[in-house]
Amino acid sequence: FADVALETPQLKLHIQGRMPLQASMGLRVALGGDLGGLVDVWPWLEAAAGPFELQMLLEGSLESPTFSGVGQLNDATMRLQHFPEQFEALTTGVRLSGRTIQFTSGSASVGSGNIEFGGDIDLRQQQATTVNLRTYLRSIRLHPSADLNMLLSGELMLQGETDNLELHGNIDLESLMYTANLDLERLIQSSPKSLRVPTFEPGEALNLKVNVRADDNVVVSNNVVEAEFQTN
Repeated sequence: FADVALETPQLKLHIQGRMPLQASMGLRVALGGDLGGLVDVWPWLEAAAGPFELQMLLEGSLESPTFSGVGQLNDATMRLQHFPEQFEALTTGVRLSGRTIQFTSGSASVGSGNIEFGGDIDLRQQQATTVNLRTYLRSIRLHPSADLNMLLSGELMLQGETDNLELHGNIDLESLMYTANLDLERLIQSSPKSLRVPTFEPGEALNLKVNVRADDNVVVSNNVVEAEFQTN
């Protein structure tokens, strides 16, 4: 086919080329617009906004396609499900080659600090997708709850196959303040029910090997204790 153009208020898609059923295809795809148009496509994405563009060439068979191209995301905002802070000034380059997606020069502002990230995702044919992503954190302030406030820096790496991912690295806990009051009577009372240990199917959880270091700035302040801890 010669040209196919689809347009929504937030997205524009243009396809040109050939896609025979019994031979190699050659499709040029251009996708661009506002990142918010992809919120309904990615379930882990709660909200997003910002301009992006992607240009790629699809080749090979329908059963085993390969792709090449480039993409760019500039000054976007993004909020992920189950993560307390919003990503701002999110910028990254994307390179597509064969069946590999590479992220280059990624950066964002998070929790009054900033992160830098990069790496690649390999969409292997008839095998589990492999991930190799690295993130550097600099003075990220997180508020997981109203009673918990922390400031951290460090380096994290997410590696492995998608059904057996491992998150490892080192985190410096520059400060942590926990102020929730404790109900001791409810906390120590016995329960007739046995403790239920959850089970996970492959791909439902991460393997964690993260070293957390805090020299002397973990503070607990509530109705029971006033204390400062250190950990490694």
